[in-house]
Amino acid sequence: MKNLSKHLTPPQDRAQELLKELAREIAFFVGSRERLITDVGADGKAVSARTPTGFIANLTPLCKTWQYKPFERNGQPIAAKVREFVAILPIGERHKARPSAP
Repeated sequence: MKNLSKHLTPPQDRAQELLKELAREIAFFVGSRERLITDVGADGKAVSARTPTGFIANLTPLCKTWQYKPFERNGQPIAAKVREFVAILPIGERHKARPSAP
């Protein structure tokens, strides 16, 4: 089979048009909140994370830096799914930290 990848590159003007379209779509989400589903192990370490819409493709590498207080059932640590919202901010802008839950 021939390698057709060199024939699939869009013309320069089309590439610029696609970049502008992508920038418009990203700008639409900046300032919004995205639902996040995180799988947390019994040790409290985040195992994987995803958004139901797929807007943020794969958060697993980032979420592996997160640590939760282990969830418990009948005094025993258990794995859990955490559903929360994250703010979509412009690059370089930080959100004010919110107080932790009691």
